[in-house]
Order: sequence, then C-alpha cells, then structure tokens
Amino acid sequence: MIQVHAFDPDSLNNGDITYWIKNTHGMFEIDAKTGLVRIVSRLPNDRQNATYEMELFAQDHGISPNIGKASLVVKASNTINHSPKFDRFSYSVSVDENISGIPIIQVVASDSDPGKSGKVVYRIAKSTNPNAFHIDKHTGRITLQRPLDYESTKYHELVIEARDEAPEPQYVTSVVQVTVLDVVSIKKK
Repeated sequence: MIQVHAFDPDSLNNGDITYWIKNTHGMFEIDAKTGLVRIVSRLPNDRQNATYEMELFAQDHGISPNIGKASLVVKASNTINHSPKFDRFSYSVSVDENISGIPIIQVVASDSDPGKSGKVVYRIAKSTNPNAFHIDKHTGRITLQRPLDYESTKYHELVIEARDEAPEPQYVTSVVQVTVLDVVSIKKK
C-alpha cells in the first residue's frame, strides 16, 4: 500500500531502524524492518467512504533510542468509479500557418460509469502555446484561437485531460501534437 522510510546517520547497529504502527483498526500492519504498510484484512463493505488514521513510529537502536512519529491517513471508498478512456493514445493534426478561428481536431473519451460518474468533461491541462488553443469542455473539439507562425514554432503540444463528474473524480490525459505547415508566399514581380 505505502512504504515509509526513516533515516538515522548513526553507524553500525545504532543506525538500524525498527518500525511499528498504532491504531491499526485491525486492518493494517507495518513490516518492522522495511516500513511497508499493508492491508491485512478486508475493508468493510457497509461504509461507502471511510477514513483510517494511524500513527507510525520509527526507532533507532542506539543506547538512548530516538523515536520519530508520523501520521498516516488512509481514505477508502467502495464506490466503483472507472477512469475515462480516450479512443486514441495520442492525436496529431497539421495546420496551415496564419489561420485562426477554426476547429482543428476533436478528442473523444468515454466512461462506462452510470450517471454523472460517466459524464466526461475536457480541459487543456498543459500547452506549449496556451493562448492559441481552446477546447470545448463538453465536446472535446479543439479550436485554433490565434494564428500560428511556422517560422517561430513548427510544432505545438497539448496535454488534454478528460475527467468524469463523480464525487471522487477520475481522469486520464492524452497528447495532441500540432504540426504547423509553412505557407509559401508568392512573390510579385
């Protein structure tokens, strides 16, 4: 589930660490040597969302042992909520330079959950040119808002997030690669 790590700069045995846990709720244990916290019994199904708070301790083996303490909070849910899935791993599109105001590509993600948990909304999570692109949050249609210039940047990359509207939202990302095409100017004689 999670591994905790304590460090003691003492040499030999004095630097060895032993871990233990308090308030396990009868469901968790910690490996005394490695600090690996595991679930040892089934979480109850009768509670939709449960929070378990525990105290973790690390003690060195010195003559006057030092003890460190940390809190661990585990939030468990028995709600089944799948992540959305894009229909492609990544997308690519080519666009002529110096044009704008046109849709360039549509990304599509779906989620098999019922109700709001299956409704997907989109956003641009990251972009090499944030002001040039816009995504319709309901349809996934990406529009070129500002002209791109081939001479300044030939390639742009967008990271698109598809997120469901569940109480505990799940999300997935995909990449859209935009190639800018050079439009050759015709010189007048």
